[in-house]
Amino acid sequence: MQQLELIARQDEARSRADGPPRLVGLVLIAWGVMLMFGGLVMLSRGGGLYYLLCGVGSAAVGWLLLQCSRWAMVLHGVLLLVALAWAWQIAKGSFGLALVQAAPVWIAALWMAVRSVREPLE
Repeated sequence: MQQLELIARQDEARSRADGPPRLVGLVLIAWGVMLMFGGLVMLSRGGGLYYLLCGVGSAAVGWLLLQCSRWAMVLHGVLLLVALAWAWQIAKGSFGLALVQAAPVWIAALWMAVRSVREPLE
């Protein structure tokens, strides 16, 4: 009987984990790849590393979400703080411009704040 209960709990956990965290993980990996590509283009034209690093960070968070790891939340929090600090410095104190610059990271933070994404993480 206990073995059947354990199997049922594992099936339930697997079905919850196969949904939103993995979907958001795939989206973040694709988003990260696009940001990395844009960052490489900007870097080749004399731009900074901001979008390249945001892309690498977003793809890493997406990979962690595919693994259903709680470290995705920690890494994304650090990435968000770094992106906001960097954007604040570039925007020279303009809050609105800093939010626009950091949008590739904080928009994903809104997705990760959804209960169905964060609850199945281990």
